[in-house]
Order: sequence, then C-alpha cells, then structure tokens
Amino acid sequence: MKLFGLPLALLLIAGAARAQDTTSHRWTTRNVLWAAASTTLLVIDWGQTRQGAANGSGEFNPVLGHNPSRAAVNRYEVGVIAANLFVAAVLPTKARSLMLMLMTGVEVFAVGNNVLAGVRLRLPL
Repeated sequence: MKLFGLPLALLLIAGAARAQDTTSHRWTTRNVLWAAASTTLLVIDWGQTRQGAANGSGEFNPVLGHNPSRAAVNRYEVGVIAANLFVAAVLPTKARSLMLMLMTGVEVFAVGNNVLAGVRLRLPL
C-alpha cells in the first residue's frame, strides 16, 4: 500500500491545483522537453535500481525497502513514471514546468549518486 501513497498525494495536489487555476493547460515545447528529460532519467534510475536489486545492493528508497524484488522495482518505477506524466498533464502550463524541473533535478541527483556508488547507467531491459 505504501507504493501508492506518494502518487496518490501527487494526484490530489494536482487535482486541487487544476480546480483552482483557469489558465492555459496547453503543453509547451519546454514542457515536452522537461517531461522527456524526467522520464528518461526515471527509466535510467529504474535500470540502476534493478541492477542493485539483482546484485543484493541495499536500496535507500524507503518505499521499496532495503532489498526489493525485481517485480517490486518494476511496479514501483512504472507507477512513478505514470504518476509523473499524469500529474504533469493535469497541471497548468507554468506549474507543469516547475514540477517536471523538480522531478528532473531529483532524478539527476539519484542517478548521479548511483553512478558515484559504482552502479552503471543501464536501461531496464
């Protein structure tokens, strides 16, 4: 159940923001680029997390726990990617850019820390 807590909270926040804002919801080129960047980094993080789970490395994500299964990693990462794009879709244009920049920054930090810890850049194939 922990798996759905963060995405659910994000959905509720996004819904409230959308209900209060009547500005444009169109996707700008900047929105698309930030969405592509955050999604790409989420996919790389997914591959790194699967690699760590296969090697028995400890996971620092409290939602996944210290030793997640491959299936748990897959479910979590698919959920995060879907929530990222869904929340972005319901936010107004300016808020969407900020949210996607924040997600990209979080993932740059996560992927970078994984690389510094010796985890290769890897797609979840």
